[in-house]
Parts: sequence; C-alpha cells; structure tokens
Amino acid sequence: SLLTILVRLFQLTFLLLPIWLHIGRESGRHGGLWSWITVDPAATSGNAADGSSCHNAHVFPLLLSIYALSTTLYTLGTIYLESLLYRKSGIGTPTQPELRYNTRPSV
Repeated sequence: SLLTILVRLFQLTFLLLPIWLHIGRESGRHGGLWSWITVDPAATSGNAADGSSCHNAHVFPLLLSIYALSTTLYTLGTIYLESLLYRKSGIGTPTQPELRYNTRPSV
C-alpha cells in the first residue's frame, strides 16, 4: 500500500510534471490552452495550399491534454484510495474485520 503511494508520487513528479510543463509552455507560445488545442496550425499557415504541411496537427495537443488530465486524476484517486486502505487495514485483525467498520449501536 505504501509502495503503491510512493510509485504514484514518482509518477506524478517525474513522468507527469514534464508533460504539464510542456503543455504550459506550448499553450503559452500559441496564445492559450484553448487555441493550442483547437486551432489547426496548417489551416492558419500560408503553406496549406501546397499540401506539404501537416493537417490535423491540433489532435496531438488535444490527446496529450486529455492523457495528462486523466492520468493525473487517476493517480490522485489512487493515492487517496491507497491511503484509505492503509488506514483501514491497520484496524483490527484478520480474524476481527468487523472492527474496521464504523458500527454504532442504534438508539
């Protein structure tokens, strides 16, 4: 449980942080996140008529942003659930799992 939390923190720090920095740098260079994701650079450049430019190049920023957001949410959710599991597993024993649940006598 603690090892999984450490792996997820490593993932956030060393694998996802560079992706978020790249997204921030590129979206700042292209006038904001929304324009970086939605505007096709081939359609706005002057080379669109000769066919040598890459069409639908805005799909990569869109997919990269979706990947970064979904992986970050998954990682944070996993860290939360693993910490909850770690706390709950320290209560009671394998033969007394009922101590892990909040059961109050009804009044």
